[in-house]
Amino acid sequence: MSLRERFADLLIRAACRIAPPVNPDEFDELPEVLKPLEKGDHLTVAASADAADLPSVEPLSLDQRVISRSVKTLKAEAISSLATLHAAHLVGASVWDERRIAARINAASGIKAASPEVLAEIEGLAVTWQNDLSAITNALQQVAAISCPEAPISQDLRLEGEEQDLAADLIESCSVELTRHQLELANPQDDDDEQELNDEQEPDPQV
Repeated sequence: MSLRERFADLLIRAACRIAPPVNPDEFDELPEVLKPLEKGDHLTVAASADAADLPSVEPLSLDQRVISRSVKTLKAEAISSLATLHAAHLVGASVWDERRIAARINAASGIKAASPEVLAEIEGLAVTWQNDLSAITNALQQVAAISCPEAPISQDLRLEGEEQDLAADLIESCSVELTRHQLELANPQDDDDEQELNDEQEPDPQV
């Protein structure tokens, strides 16, 4: 069994432990869109760009999740999100690797050979996707290996007095940091614009 097959088997077994049992009769009620693809159909989903940016589920705020959810549940949610991200990157890394191989073969044979610039871009994208896939794989394995209490963290630690205040401050700082990251993702800033903004904020030493 290859490394990819072993990892897929690991994800399937983890999903079986997390997901609730399904009644076979429920499959008769599945909508038409979930019917198997006919020969020649393509694996595509008609969705607007705005719909593609929506979260899979409407999340609670960070502090609500930390307070009301068991740490074991938070771990299961993290594994589910990482596994989904891993699947998307596995597709991306595999496709770009196939394109890299095809570009090399075409360049060696002289058939539909791409320019050196295009070849370099394909090589770079293939390496980037593969590196990101490896990082996500490592993160998924590390999260899956940690042990977690089956209660919310405040209950498990039996926080009292100043400990409760400390926990609230730490959760608030994490929430602020999460919001900052979300704003950066929603409004990406070019490196040149960021550098220009930093230059404007730096005091003039001659003043």
